[in-house]
Amino acid sequence: MPLPVHTDPRAAVPELTAYLRNELDPQARQDFEAHLPLCERCRKAVAVAGSLFPGMAQPPPTAGAAPSAAELLAQMEAQLARTRERNRRLQDSRRRNLLWALGVLAALASLGAIGFTLLQNRAGLAHRVTTGGGP
Repeated sequence: MPLPVHTDPRAAVPELTAYLRNELDPQARQDFEAHLPLCERCRKAVAVAGSLFPGMAQPPPTAGAAPSAAELLAQMEAQLARTRERNRRLQDSRRRNLLWALGVLAALASLGAIGFTLLQNRAGLAHRVTTGGGP
C-alpha cells in the first residue's frame, strides 16, 4: 500500500532517508516506490540525491516506453560533454595552483638570497670593524 501524499515535506524524511540508504525492508521499499509517482516532492528529493550521490537509490523508472537509441546517445553525449568540461576546469585549477606555488617558491628563494647577502655584508662589516681594516 503506497504511503499517503503529504503536504508537509518533513513527513516523509524517515522513509526517504531509509530508502536512499537502501535500509527499507522489501515491503516498505515497495510501498515507498508506489508512493513516488504520487508525490512530486519525494520524486525530486530522490532524483536530487541520486544525482549528488550516485550510489544512492534511484527512483523507479516511470511507466512508458524505454528511451530510444537516439535519446540514449544524446544523454551519453551530454554526460560526456559535462565530464570533459569538469576535467578542463580541474586541469585549469591545477595549473593555476602550480603557478601560484612556483611564484611563492620563487619569492621565498629571492628573500632567502637577499637575507643571505645581507648577513654576508653584515659579517664582512663586523670583521672589518674588529680587525681595523678599511672599507
